[in-house]
Amino acid sequence: IHDAQTLHKFSPFNCIAVREVLADVTDKFVWNENETILDIGCGTGNITVNVVSEFVPADSTIIGADISDEMIKFAESLYSHPRITFKKMDILDDNLWSSWNKKHFSKILCFHLMQLIKDSRKAYNNMYNLLKYGGEALMMIPIKHPMDEITPYLAKMSKYSKYSEELSKMSFHFAPREDHVSYNCDLLKTLGFDLILCKQKVMNYIMPSINFFAGKYYFRGVK
Repeated sequence: IHDAQTLHKFSPFNCIAVREVLADVTDKFVWNENETILDIGCGTGNITVNVVSEFVPADSTIIGADISDEMIKFAESLYSHPRITFKKMDILDDNLWSSWNKKHFSKILCFHLMQLIKDSRKAYNNMYNLLKYGGEALMMIPIKHPMDEITPYLAKMSKYSKYSEELSKMSFHFAPREDHVSYNCDLLKTLGFDLILCKQKVMNYIMPSINFFAGKYYFRGVK
């Protein structure tokens, strides 16, 4: 999803998943005073501000980073938070170190992004170099998403056909590897990460009806 308005409309779905993951794993982190936290692929900032900030110490400083100028501008216009700022970042940029310092962050978070990255090795290696010695990282990598099934179904319904173009933008079009978990675990190890937890988890989203789902994302059907 490249359009900020569309992504923000969809972000409550992602917030549910991220909140569940953070609730499961934050006790495995070592938390210190004045944590410096980087949220890579922050999009419109909803997860950074409304979810991540709830799970980290109150004196932490958080930077939400995204490759899209539009996303960063949207986040800056929507949120004002004393501990959170937003900054553009391309995690695959060959000139990354001209605007970012190595060994700067104590924690790196990355949600719903790595399945879209073409060069995982380079991205993970840059994350490793962004971390302080003893720093910790959390990656949440979806391998399948209900949006890829729901949005095409809605687009074919006559009552929602006028939204077909917008619905097409909401698809993730995942094409996961069959060895998704072992591939990422092995790659992280080869780059120097010590793995605390690496597993696949099924997450369920339950909505009472397809019309309820459509209404939640402001798609008003034609009777």
